[in-house]
Amino acid sequence: MEIEYKLSKEDYIEFQLFASTKSETIKRSKKRARNRVPIIYIILGTILLLFADVVIAIGFYLIGILWYLFYPNLTKRRYIKHYTKYVDENFKNRFETNIKVNFPDNYELIETIDIEGESNFKTSEIEKIFEIKRYIYVKMKSGSHLIIPKYKIESIDSLRIELKNISELRGFGIETDLDLNFEIEK
Repeated sequence: MEIEYKLSKEDYIEFQLFASTKSETIKRSKKRARNRVPIIYIILGTILLLFADVVIAIGFYLIGILWYLFYPNLTKRRYIKHYTKYVDENFKNRFETNIKVNFPDNYELIETIDIEGESNFKTSEIEKIFEIKRYIYVKMKSGSHLIIPKYKIESIDSLRIELKNISELRGFGIETDLDLNFEIEK
C-alpha cells in the first residue's frame, strides 16, 4: 500500500501539541503551574482574611479559583504560540512538500520519500502507534515520528488495516483516542 500527502504548518504544530501531552516532564510542569498560583492566592487570601480586609481576601480567593479554571485555555494559547515559532524555525522548508509512504507486503519496512530523501523504517523499531481524531502518529523507538494526516488520506480504512497488521506482527499497541483534537485556527 502506498499513500501520498502533504503536511501543512498546522499539521506540524498539532503534532507538537500532541507530543506535549505525552511528555511526562510537560505534564508535571503544567500540573505544578496550575496548582501553585491558586495555592499562593488562597494562602494570601487567608492571611488577609485573618489580619486585614475581607473584601480583598475574597478577591484573592477569586483570582486563585479563576486561575485554576482558566489555566488550561491560557496554556493552550501559550503552547500554540511557542510551537508556531518552533515549527517556523525548524520545519519551514517542509511545508506543503510531497510525502510518499509505502507499506511493503512483508511488513518488514515502512518506506518514506520526502524532500529530504528516502528513508526506511524497520517495523521492529516502531514503539507505538497513536490514532487521534485527525492524525495517526507512528512513534519509533528512536523518538522520531511519522505524521499521517487522516483527513488527507482517501483510503484510511486500508491504512488502518496495514497498521493493525504491523502492530499484531510486532507486538506493540495502537493507542486510539478519537476525542483528542488539537485543531487550531488557520
